[in-house]
Amino acid sequence: ADKVVAMEGSLPQAFLVNGTRQLVSVQCDLAVHPDYRGRGLSMKLLLRIALEHGLTMSWSNLNSRRVGMGWPGKVSRQRSLSPTSRWGYVRVVPLVKPIDWAYLAHRATGIRLLGNAAAAVAAGARRLRSTLGKTPALPGVEVFQAESFDSRIDDLWHRASREHPVIGVRDQSYLNWRFGARPDASYIRLIATRGSNIIGYLVFRIAEQEGERWGYIVDFLVEANDTSVFELMLLDAEQRMTREGVKGVVCVIAMPPLRGELRRQGFYPAFFRTPAYLGGSVTSPDPDLKVYAEVRKWFVTSGDGDVEMSF
Repeated sequence: ADKVVAMEGSLPQAFLVNGTRQLVSVQCDLAVHPDYRGRGLSMKLLLRIALEHGLTMSWSNLNSRRVGMGWPGKVSRQRSLSPTSRWGYVRVVPLVKPIDWAYLAHRATGIRLLGNAAAAVAAGARRLRSTLGKTPALPGVEVFQAESFDSRIDDLWHRASREHPVIGVRDQSYLNWRFGARPDASYIRLIATRGSNIIGYLVFRIAEQEGERWGYIVDFLVEANDTSVFELMLLDAEQRMTREGVKGVVCVIAMPPLRGELRRQGFYPAFFRTPAYLGGSVTSPDPDLKVYAEVRKWFVTSGDGDVEMSF
């Protein structure tokens, strides 16, 4: 009747898929009234959105992932509506770089002695790194903070977007809206230039969690996935966050080869008790969109979709 018993919210985001601009439905919040659970309503909502929008994306926890596991079979029964449906996912394993080793060890174990030992090990690692060399420099490349993105970012976007089969649109208009218009969070934008050209950018923010400050690497894009340019921006961001007293720096997701650079810079995989997933589905009959279901081929950061908006 007039009672809401289940809901799913979604938001639209522009992606390039094989070079063509597509509107993706980002599946966000999902809820079913307790009295109406066990009747398949969440699956009906997922199917309705998937079949009507053609392309969907979602960050999910274990419960919503279980619902998604039944998605291919349900869609296969509706082949007349969607004969070429595909669905894929990857497990999301965030990367964390400890800054205050003593705090993190104590938080994880509750044993202060272990925290002090971790702090000593970390201090030794920092001394070793300082003896091996200073922050690397690239001839002609400069990294600086910007208040907004100017028109040169569109040139980077047009060059870099051709390197990925699936990537969220990152032009000047979108980036200034995404990282400038949100009223409850402040973002720091770093830009790397060679001469007058922008060759990469990185966006991070600092958020308070359980009374402590944490740094989050939210979004980035580097021409040709140049790990040396990414390294310069990463180290600059880390220095800025360290001066602000963060306990650690988190990168929720990064695809190769930039994920490998994060590991080389001291970021460690964080396996949580409740796993997280990134999924994508295709119900459009367009054969050029098949690659969208191959989630491992995406270029994606936590700035895509709604996951970073949850804190």
